[in-house]
Amino acid sequence: MRAYLTSAAGRRWELRVFTYRFDYTGGVPCDSFALTAPYEPEMAGALREAAEFTALEGDRTVFRGVVDEYVCAVGPAGRTLELSGRGLAALLLDNEADAAVYEHATMAEMVRRHVAPYGLSCGGYDALAGGRIRWSTARASGAR
Repeated sequence: MRAYLTSAAGRRWELRVFTYRFDYTGGVPCDSFALTAPYEPEMAGALREAAEFTALEGDRTVFRGVVDEYVCAVGPAGRTLELSGRGLAALLLDNEADAAVYEHATMAEMVRRHVAPYGLSCGGYDALAGGRIRWSTARASGAR
């Protein structure tokens, strides 16, 4: 198996893999991977930039996903890298919003809850009459 890390800018680094595990769920939450590889200090920059992981068997892609975390450790086996992440479906899951039901929500409340937390400002809108807002933490696929 050949394994690669790729940065958001498209830089690519090959990994020498000791052990690996791919979990294919076929649904939610999503596929995942974990691997160990030898760690060399020159890898520090690649790990900081790593956004994506790809594994190939011959010319066939057997896993592609996002890098969630890595740990560099020193132990009996020497310096090792432990890398883990999720399949590309994670990008969709990460962007899901909590369900909410609005009953006569004011524009000010919508801006406060959904715009301002991202450092954006909004003006020039009609401040609607007050009303009730009901928030739910349940997702469409069921409760969390």
